Amino acid sequence: MVSAGLIDAAEAGALLGVPKTWVLAEARADRIPHVRLGRYVRFEPVELEEWWQARRRGPQRGRVVPHTKRPRTVVAAGGMAQEESPS
Repeated sequence: MVSAGLIDAAEAGALLGVPKTWVLAEARADRIPHVRLGRYVRFEPVELEEWWQARRRGPQRGRVVPHTKRPRTVVAAGGMAQEESPS
């Protein structure tokens, strides 16, 4: 499989929307996928996208969670539980 090629830290920063210095610091700390070629650090765009996609938190965009109204359980006099119909 042939990829689009490796990119440098400036291009990786533009892809992620962060400064080049942040990208290099994260690579130095082994917290971001990278390839070390001697003194050069390069990044594969596909790997970077998979990495940030895996780090998503919170509600997912475009995902609709249907809201269902459940009947509420009410304890009536005498300790008997019964469902209350939605109004």
